[in-house]
Formats: sequence, C-alpha cells, structure tokens
Amino acid sequence: MTKNPSNSDSIFIRSIGMDARKEAVFRMAFKMFTRRHYQLLDAGDTQTPAVTIIDVDGTEGIAIAQRLHDERPEQRILLTSVSPQADGSSSD
Repeated sequence: MTKNPSNSDSIFIRSIGMDARKEAVFRMAFKMFTRRHYQLLDAGDTQTPAVTIIDVDGTEGIAIAQRLHDERPEQRILLTSVSPQADGSSSD
C-alpha cells in the first residue's frame, strides 16, 4: 500500500505521458507549495511515488492508467487533461 508520508518527508510524484511543458508547470507548482516538499520524479528514479499523474491527452493515456491500476491497485492515480471531454459535458 502507498504510505502517507510524515510532514517532514518528501512526497514523490511520478508523471506519465506528459510533455516537457506540462511537466515544467507541475514542477513550478510543486516548488510554490512550501509547507510540504513535493518532488516530481525523473524517468529513471526508483522511489515509490505517493501519486502518479497520467496525462490522458495522449493516445495511450487511458490504457496506461488502466494497466497501472490493474498492476498496482494501491497506487493513487491522478488523470490530467487540457482537452475538454469529447461529448462537451462537464464532470462538475
């Protein structure tokens, strides 16, 4: 199970399927939050992330998320997209 880090621990976050521009936005946002230390992992890092952010705008995004959920059901997954839903509806 993914453990909740203590207040002094870094919170590791893995991104999948993001281009460099989107990753830069997340890195900047994580640096701005000073109460906790968030670290966006690089591709070769071996730490277990507290959450995995998956960009579903790519052709494989949903399939990657489903595969990760099947292989590691305890892993927290956050799906992100800059594209509106295909049917134009909102999930509000």
